[in-house]
Amino acid sequence: MGRTAVLLAFLMVIAACSGSEAEPTAGSSTAAATTTVPVTTTTRAPSTSTTAPPPEPAIEWGDCRFNSPTRDVACGTVAMPANRRDPDSGSIRVQVAVFRAKSDTPLADPVVYVSGGPGWPAIMNTLIGFDVAFGDFNTDRDVILWDQRGTGLSEPDTTCPEVTEARSDALEQGLAAVLGLLGVVDAFEACRDRLLDEGVDLAGFDTTTSAADLEDLRLALGYEQWNLYGVSYGTRLAIDVLRDHPEGIRSAILDSVMPPQVDPVGTQIANLGASLDEVFAACASDPRCTDRYGDVETRFWELARSLEQSPVEIRTWFQAFPYDITVDGAMFIVMAFFAMYWPQLVAIVPAMIDRVAEGDATALNPFGANLIAFVGNPTVGVGMSESVTCRDEVPFAVMEDPADALLIEVFETVGDLDITDLCDMWGAGESPP
Repeated sequence: MGRTAVLLAFLMVIAACSGSEAEPTAGSSTAAATTTVPVTTTTRAPSTSTTAPPPEPAIEWGDCRFNSPTRDVACGTVAMPANRRDPDSGSIRVQVAVFRAKSDTPLADPVVYVSGGPGWPAIMNTLIGFDVAFGDFNTDRDVILWDQRGTGLSEPDTTCPEVTEARSDALEQGLAAVLGLLGVVDAFEACRDRLLDEGVDLAGFDTTTSAADLEDLRLALGYEQWNLYGVSYGTRLAIDVLRDHPEGIRSAILDSVMPPQVDPVGTQIANLGASLDEVFAACASDPRCTDRYGDVETRFWELARSLEQSPVEIRTWFQAFPYDITVDGAMFIVMAFFAMYWPQLVAIVPAMIDRVAEGDATALNPFGANLIAFVGNPTVGVGMSESVTCRDEVPFAVMEDPADALLIEVFETVGDLDITDLCDMWGAGESPP
């Protein structure tokens, strides 16, 4: 069970799910927009408040902390309780950006994006792909981006450079090092201690709290109703909003659904195997794939065993920085797992297996860069992610060993760090059942 728990710690706490590349199509409405917001263009630091939040949610308009020269955008913050279960916890401020509809007669119900993770910032990470993801919506509707508490431009800052740097260093030594080295565990503890010293309430983060934050944002912005667009973990948050605050929701798009009844921690290994099986089955059903690459499933596991015995070293790049990664069998499987988030990488898994098996380790480079984007992204709110996962998921998880014995075989060298130990150390408590 230790090997399973270690991988879960890697997949569920260390990584955060990214946003979607979907191109959604907006719904329709006949009402005219009634909310007017100011537009500002300069930059300032975020405000910080330790006083109790106002009795009714109110927006404080300010300067956008990013450049958007081609879009009509207004930015502001809304005060929220630092811990909604503690009236004496003070307040934090949540950042919101309103991208105004291009139409002169916009519809009244905007689209609000609910990002994945938990811990993935929405505003800065979505700007580059804004037109692809939200261009159709933004023609007739305002599009609302907001950073969930503890992420991005919202307070408090829960990024953990201690953890990010320790994981990046450990990648050079293989997956066992990433998961089990005391340096990585110590980095989590160092981040926790620093956040506590800064006055961050680690128990102030969970999905129900973020759902209440989103409702307060709607009230502060003055929208009667809006449309939710949730991706990955954002779908679980959107479902909580639908349950707790249905009066403000006109419609919801749930992209890559994470339902409440699913145990993402306990079933993560089984899901990993199922994802790989989907790829293997797709190739097996395509004569062009089998003619070119043979039995991809058999070759994949043979390569994983080989790499576990004789790892290879690769150098990949992420955000203009080089990363050296030692790819052992376990690291190889995890790299393939994270490729499942992107169709472009899934499509080249058979070719990657073929090239690496023939001695060309450079075929792993794009998979390595994708892994770094998940585990080494310095913008992710690791502290917020740790708290949400430890409060909402881990206490209710039923750990399952993988059905495929080969997964156990390949992970035999990985240490015995249990995700529950990490959560006990983190000390954020647990959510009510």
